[in-house]
Amino acid sequence: MDDLALHAAIEKSVQRAWRAVPFDMAAFWRCAQGQVRLCLAWQDSALQVVHSGPTAPADWLARAMTAETPVYVDGAAAPEILTDCTAVMLCPLWQDDSLWGVWGVGRREKPFTAAERACLQAMADQMAVIAWSAERLAASDAARVEFVSSVAHELRTPMTAIKGYTDMLISGMAGPLSEAQVRFLKIVKGNADRLGMLISDLLEISRLDAGRIRLQLQAVALADVIAEAVSALQGQIVQKQLDFSTRLPAALPPVRGDPLRLAQIFSRLLSNAVRYTPDGGQVHIQATVQADRGKEWARVDVIDSGIGISAADQPKIFQRFFRADHPLVRDQVGSGLGLSIVKGLVELHGGRVWFASEPDKGTTFSLLLPLAATE
Repeated sequence: MDDLALHAAIEKSVQRAWRAVPFDMAAFWRCAQGQVRLCLAWQDSALQVVHSGPTAPADWLARAMTAETPVYVDGAAAPEILTDCTAVMLCPLWQDDSLWGVWGVGRREKPFTAAERACLQAMADQMAVIAWSAERLAASDAARVEFVSSVAHELRTPMTAIKGYTDMLISGMAGPLSEAQVRFLKIVKGNADRLGMLISDLLEISRLDAGRIRLQLQAVALADVIAEAVSALQGQIVQKQLDFSTRLPAALPPVRGDPLRLAQIFSRLLSNAVRYTPDGGQVHIQATVQADRGKEWARVDVIDSGIGISAADQPKIFQRFFRADHPLVRDQVGSGLGLSIVKGLVELHGGRVWFASEPDKGTTFSLLLPLAATE
């Protein structure tokens, strides 16, 4: 019941109900195996997630759990969270002959009219469907994530063997090879590398989806992380004769992040900039401190003079498996998952990422990262 999508769906349902029949308080109890657990509380237009353990239902809730229609109680007999109310309505949420939970609403002053009770009952029936569907969807999504992760793991072992033996053959460990044989083996190796990259990206996406990535947060100097990413790309930068520069102020404060994950973010962004910028082009990375949403952040911009992104493709750029239909993009090895992973990792740090682009003129990817706390 900690699923954010489920909470959002229920909150929208509560707001719709409140607009139709104003009330002061509301609560949701999840029912399972004869026990109940308070999950959500709504008071004065604000929804709060409540973490409580399962308990045996009190008399008032036991009545609602066995009823097919709403149960009405006065404030004195109401559950603790609704005791300030003089009128309380408890609606059992049934779906496919199974009790999903109980929704309680209360008013501090006037009672509910017959018409309002009928309206709230209709809303409760809708909430039961929404909550049940949201849980089923969450369970299905969790199964999908687990399936992708399992398949990727199973593929990784044979792929490692294919790459290893291919390298051995190319190196001549199994005997001399003709030029044609070496050429064919290099094609095999290239495609194995491509598949290996896809497997790694699928595993990373599945970890993000499942919430399995745990950040080792600490104060991180952006200059060090960026320098590491640039060093790994230095060969490509020189080969393409790119005008490359790093513009970081000496007084740039450290950010609060996971150094390995930050290195992954900048490596992917810089790699894209270098790959999709023609020979002799420009790639620059710059950083500054920027105020946003009431506090200060480190802003980093990765700027290139590359092929750019068309207006039609821009809304899809963070979508999984999306790759632009451009000759230079098609010629590059990639899974179409890199920017989706970047977005997920940046948001995991509490930041955000966006871009501006113009075809044939270049692209700027910008991101905000939280500053480390200063003593």
